[in-house]
Amino acid sequence: MGRDWTNWLVRGAAMALAALVVAAGPAAAVNPQGAGCVAVDTLTDEDLSHIIRELWGGGNSAMDECLMALAFERVGLLERADLAPGVPALSGAAASFAQSQGISGVDAPEFPTRLADHLLAVRAEKGPQFQAFDESRTAAGWADVRGVARQDDPPQFDERAPDPAQASIAALPDTAQTPPPGDCTGYNGTLGTGPTLDGCPVNAGRIAAPPAPPPEIAILREEARALRGLPDRCLDLASQREPDVRANLDVFGNARICMTRESVSERGRPAPWSFSVFENLDAPDGPVWFLPHDNENAAFTAAVHAIVRYGGKFVAVNARESRNFGPIDPNRNFGATRDERAACRLRAPAPAYTQFVMRHFGGRREALTLHNNTNGGGVTANVNNGKETGLLALTNVGLGDPDHLVYVTSDRRYGRDPAVSAEIERLRRAGLNVVHEYVRPGNNDCSLSNYIALKYPSMKYYNVEAQHRYSKAQRQMVDIMMQTLGYPAIARGS
Repeated sequence: MGRDWTNWLVRGAAMALAALVVAAGPAAAVNPQGAGCVAVDTLTDEDLSHIIRELWGGGNSAMDECLMALAFERVGLLERADLAPGVPALSGAAASFAQSQGISGVDAPEFPTRLADHLLAVRAEKGPQFQAFDESRTAAGWADVRGVARQDDPPQFDERAPDPAQASIAALPDTAQTPPPGDCTGYNGTLGTGPTLDGCPVNAGRIAAPPAPPPEIAILREEARALRGLPDRCLDLASQREPDVRANLDVFGNARICMTRESVSERGRPAPWSFSVFENLDAPDGPVWFLPHDNENAAFTAAVHAIVRYGGKFVAVNARESRNFGPIDPNRNFGATRDERAACRLRAPAPAYTQFVMRHFGGRREALTLHNNTNGGGVTANVNNGKETGLLALTNVGLGDPDHLVYVTSDRRYGRDPAVSAEIERLRRAGLNVVHEYVRPGNNDCSLSNYIALKYPSMKYYNVEAQHRYSKAQRQMVDIMMQTLGYPAIARGS
């Protein structure tokens, strides 16, 4: 949530939340299942930190203890079992925290500020995967009111480990693209093949979308959205159930980002293509990015960073967190005519899909994409196979891993196009590995890079690609790419 309207939202919700906590009585023994604490616990870590700053010390000791207990539980100073009524663990945790901060105790004026700062610091250290879990857990706090147990602790994530989605998720059949009865947006799986949650399929080991917030919170969010000046067509980011959006709410921050959903029907296909489009309304003329693979989470975070910091928009294929959309790789589907798809043996032309994506690049001087790859896999800067020529960075900026690279395409062999060669050298001097892709009709693979090289040779194409889970590295690559192309930053980086 953005700083420009979060304070309004906090104050607007404060009276209702405080009243709920007061109704529960003094929190000599904090009751996390009480309506007031559950209400606060549905907020994100960022919003909880705001409430701690805004409401602490207002004469409501029950509210203070509720905020403190929930913050301690989120940063790992207390277990949820320690918060049960009658368990005197809170005062000990408070004393330990105060001592670690070098302050006198809970009554110290700086205590709430230190607690709020610590909450955000721990959140930042957790990384996007844990943040996604936190978002789901806190939103699911309303389930506590209905007597539904919380999720277990999240799995341990290793940023260097291969992405399980890349390795083990099989393509869904076309029939699986039709959602099951009810709203199952954001649930990952196919009905009848595994566990379910609220009647929706969930793949084991992945984060399920939380239930919708109660009406009073939904109303506050809608009013807050209007205060930010978003058109009616724009969806409220904080209410979305997609794991990618929820995991990146802090990266979206207070930027005026308009999210819309669009679909395209292709003749002969049983299910329409689904896309999410995110546009920075304060800088709509910035660069445009395309994300074809829905399982590439670091790429999504890098795209959010890109439009928040440099403006523009990005278009993402919705494939229920899978690489493929049914049996089709979205990055092997570019070809509007039979001649264009002949070399790559595309089953049938895809004019609607191709034209939809290319329409978003209209009027831009380049087409930008974001991808993720596996450690030591087939996509690497250590390549020289006739079509692809890998060139390592000339400057060390910490991005020397050959799995981190930028694809540049041309319809001429490497070294035969002076303008492309000069562009490659600029990128290498800036610290990026580069792969030059020589595209001709005979080796066309129906990817976006090949389509642009053959159909729009005057348009530059860049794919900023990093290894799965290396979100920080990919955002750094985006910054270098934008600086090299001459796009000024309009906001601070994430």
